[in-house]
Amino acid sequence: MKISPLTLLLSAILLPGTMVQTANAAEETKLPKEFSVTIKPGKNHEECIEVKKDAEIAYRFNASQPVRFNIHYHAGKGSNEKVEYSVNLDKIDTKEDVLRAPIDQHYCWMWSNKTVDSVTVSGLLSMK
Repeated sequence: MKISPLTLLLSAILLPGTMVQTANAAEETKLPKEFSVTIKPGKNHEECIEVKKDAEIAYRFNASQPVRFNIHYHAGKGSNEKVEYSVNLDKIDTKEDVLRAPIDQHYCWMWSNKTVDSVTVSGLLSMK
């Protein structure tokens, strides 16, 4: 489903809450965002959201096996693009914390399955 920029703008103005776009499904939703996904071996899952500077996003997750986890955004464009990490952890199966955004940006919470089995990750993103 394609959502027009005008619809997104009006939704952001008229509806309370923060809009979230998940990377694996082109859907818009409001925080809090609860999720449960199964990640196949060698694959990733992202939950992405536009966050304003100094906003605080609480997050927590549990994974059925240890995963690689990061929170990142893309700075710059083209050949100058660089991935900036707010959090970058390996072999973690649970975490609860708060991201305080240093700048206005499109942040992504990403889980990578480096195991030979599927991994289930369940969690919650919410405004603090």
